[in-house]
Amino acid sequence: MSESAIEGRQQLVGAKGKYSIDAADPIAYGRLSVLFAGEADSGQRVCVKMFRDRLETSEGAVDFARELTIISRLKHPAILPLIDYGTATEPTRRPFLVLPLCERGNLRSLLLTRNFLPLDEAMTYLRDVASALDYAHEAGIIHGDVKPENILLGDDDRARLADFGAAKYRLIGSKKNTTTARGITGPFTEMYASPEQIQAGRQSVRSDVYSFSMVAYELLTGESPVSDAEPAFQRMLAKIEGRLRDPIEVNPSLPKGVAEALMSGLHKEAKHRPRSSGELVLMLEAGFRIGGVKDVSLRNGNKQIFIVHGRDEAVKERTARFIEKIGADVVILHEMPSAGRTIIEKIEAYADVSAAVVLLTPDDVGALASDASNLKRRARQNVIFELGYFAAKLGRERTIALYDPDVEVLSDFGGVVYIPLDPHGSWRMELVRELRAAGLNVSADSALA
Repeated sequence: MSESAIEGRQQLVGAKGKYSIDAADPIAYGRLSVLFAGEADSGQRVCVKMFRDRLETSEGAVDFARELTIISRLKHPAILPLIDYGTATEPTRRPFLVLPLCERGNLRSLLLTRNFLPLDEAMTYLRDVASALDYAHEAGIIHGDVKPENILLGDDDRARLADFGAAKYRLIGSKKNTTTARGITGPFTEMYASPEQIQAGRQSVRSDVYSFSMVAYELLTGESPVSDAEPAFQRMLAKIEGRLRDPIEVNPSLPKGVAEALMSGLHKEAKHRPRSSGELVLMLEAGFRIGGVKDVSLRNGNKQIFIVHGRDEAVKERTARFIEKIGADVVILHEMPSAGRTIIEKIEAYADVSAAVVLLTPDDVGALASDASNLKRRARQNVIFELGYFAAKLGRERTIALYDPDVEVLSDFGGVVYIPLDPHGSWRMELVRELRAAGLNVSADSALA
């Protein structure tokens, strides 16, 4: 590949196209790279990430190979995609990546113009980033450097997670979200790093959750839980010891439940944090609702589905995994924090969803008193109660019952959608159709491929 200079602009040749940048006018500097605004031959505005190290050096080669490999794999609407890549040849051989240009900047530039973000806006960005992180984690990738500078803002007012240069691989298929990432390691930003990253360089799903919680704290309060006026070593020690500022002291308008959710994500011990960034977002939303805040917007593409289940764990897991594959978020009550609430209060806290899927499995038996010998297999009483609750709250069209053919189907809930759990799996397509009819934008393409 070759390059040349035309009217002061450096011309780059990538694997797929040609690009021009003003090499004398970078838009940002990174640890090992410099960012330039550029233009493709097609006229598209792009961002060129030029690595400072020569390709021949081990650090430059590793950084380039890591990020190129990772972002080529990750295809998600909230992850900044790769357009092209190549190697500049003048004045020295330097690798570069070509990415979309987000001219609105990043969350850091946005925060510099305000104190803290309006709730609706902050929660929209947090949902986007949580979705991107959970997707990357499911693919076996730990980001390792989640911070406002790496969260870019698109023209559609949605957030894009960028810069996987510090990412690590973890053991794909591991059931433990606390599994330490294995393989290539990278640097991290001290201000947003978890205690285990600071102490031992360990990265895991829950270290990303910690960094994400730091960002959430900053968006909702306008400040960091550790003072940026203190020396770096004091900030790191405060995080290791768990001496963080109470969010309510920084922003007294925050409900108690929101503050508790933030501090849960910032727990000094990884095992006590939420298992995913998506779970933290659910905790924040519940905290706002319980605190009486009514403007927690769920209109920005909310695809949360509450699963009501009995004792059949296999059916519950099979249904939950399928719902995730079609692009929705699953809410399972026993997996959510109780925070001292009763079961009814907990259901109310997490029930602001787009739909409910109720699993009617034959866990109990019962009969009429007048015909006590004629026992029939039935769903648990709590499942029937929650079926009625969601039918009333969400409407019958958004309450879908998947039932085992051996279970007694109640006649008291006429109008609720009933789908049999047939052994051939045709219930999956029926469920997708009903969810779409209820207004959810879900797709079975990848789940049924």
